[in-house]
Amino acid sequence: MPKKSKKSKSKRVPLRRKHKILKKVAEHAKKKKKEMRKDKLAGKVQKKTKDPGIPNNYPFKAELMREMEFNRERDRLKKERRKMENKLRREEDLQRMQETAETRSKAFEEDYRASAAAEASGKLSNGDTDNTKGFYRAFNKVVEFADVLIQVLDARDPLGCRCVDVERLLARKHPNKKMVLLLNKADLVPREVLQKWLRYLRSEHPTLAFKCSTQKQARNLSQKSSNFGNKGSGERFSMGTESIGAGSLLQLLKNYARNQNLKTAVTVGVIGLPNVGKSSLINSLLRSKAVAVGSTPGVTTNIQEVNLDKHVKLLDCPGIVFSSRTGEVRNALLNAVKIERLEDPREAVYEIVGRVPKAQLMKALKIPAFSSPDHFLEIIAQMRGKLLKGGISDTKAAAKLILQDWNVGKIPFFTSPPERAGKEHEAVQVVNSWGSDFNVDSIYKDEELSLIAQLESMGTTSSTWVEAKASPAATALPAAEVAGAAEDDSESGSSEGEDMDEDDGAQDGSTGLHKQNKILYSHEGQYNPKLAKSLKKKKKKAKKMMMETDDYDFEEDWGMDS
Repeated sequence: MPKKSKKSKSKRVPLRRKHKILKKVAEHAKKKKKEMRKDKLAGKVQKKTKDPGIPNNYPFKAELMREMEFNRERDRLKKERRKMENKLRREEDLQRMQETAETRSKAFEEDYRASAAAEASGKLSNGDTDNTKGFYRAFNKVVEFADVLIQVLDARDPLGCRCVDVERLLARKHPNKKMVLLLNKADLVPREVLQKWLRYLRSEHPTLAFKCSTQKQARNLSQKSSNFGNKGSGERFSMGTESIGAGSLLQLLKNYARNQNLKTAVTVGVIGLPNVGKSSLINSLLRSKAVAVGSTPGVTTNIQEVNLDKHVKLLDCPGIVFSSRTGEVRNALLNAVKIERLEDPREAVYEIVGRVPKAQLMKALKIPAFSSPDHFLEIIAQMRGKLLKGGISDTKAAAKLILQDWNVGKIPFFTSPPERAGKEHEAVQVVNSWGSDFNVDSIYKDEELSLIAQLESMGTTSSTWVEAKASPAATALPAAEVAGAAEDDSESGSSEGEDMDEDDGAQDGSTGLHKQNKILYSHEGQYNPKLAKSLKKKKKKAKKMMMETDDYDFEEDWGMDS
């Protein structure tokens, strides 16, 4: 008989045997569990194995018992000490967190008071002043180099977005430069309202409707062709994310270049308020994201030049803003300033409540009746969960929410054009002369069939439209237009800023310009070029008068001086 190997056996087991063992173990466990359940129902008590303890005849039993008791006591004390340390550590962490929170709260309150005091005093930082001057220089350069200026307007409130002073400047200083008005976001208003605005604005300038692309990709942005949809059907097509109206606008610009016999590309400047869609317009025409865009105002800070093709060159300009107190509320409703920078956002909401009928606002926001603007904000705060300590409504936070909904289109509002009075015949003659340069008749017909006829009608749509009162036309100059920038531009041969300042002085007096200079140059030690120029003129005039009235006698006075 062969001997058995003394080496360790291998632990490798065939799968058949392994699964058989696992199956037997599972069956055994199931059987034992079933027996225990039956015994429990029958009232049988399972006998537990009793610890026999240390036998009496075990040597050194007393010493072993004392050692075991000592180990138990040591473990108990260690456990209590660990428990106490954890409790103290939690208390220290809570105290440290409380101190940190108090420190941060005090720092935040100090910063808030300082910023509120600075805003209340109406002072601008040096950085804001520099940006303002830079924006004005960029605006002047775009006006100087562009052959055609496209003023982008929000179709929901075109009159509030329109800057009349820029149009007056072009008519006076650059009569050969053409102005085209573009109603962007045309899909956010009813068809009848858009048609009224087009008729109103086309009596002054060539005007087109447009919808920018909202696609996310960087290239190959889609454009709707001019022959989509059923012509004249009146049924609303699916707007989607493609741009609409690009073909009509490009045809308008190329008609101008062809009629003017321009051998080089026509330069087109895009101007308007912040966040009306200037950069999005350029990206939609180029069908790629060539310039940065964003939902917050102030994304474009300098001139950006983009070559669309060999016939058209585009210039993107920083947004035009208004600097007066009433302009702050206006700009907040037009999303031209950041909501976080508003001193009191409730003033803008008061303006909304005053401009929108109460019943329409209640229906759009699905809220109960309110008696006052403050009551309206309290209802919104309760519904949106904006509460302070003690359940007090946070009306400022609620006002910011309403402004966000107003700007992003959650409150679908629109404005109607005012009744035009007088000078219609002159305006028609001007537009007819400009229309011949652009050949607008065929473009208007194509736009009517391809875009306007496919928009939603107020009678057929299920949307809750909110009609707001139209904003007054903007008569203030851009906030970027400051005296310091005008001086810098005058040195390089551009006198547009000075002319615009002089016109403002003739229209509104010197009070507006004086307030603007007071705000811009109120910092200690800041150089005021306007004041320096004035002092220099006074000094020169005084010296000249002294020379004319000087009765210095050489024979008498020379001896006295020596």
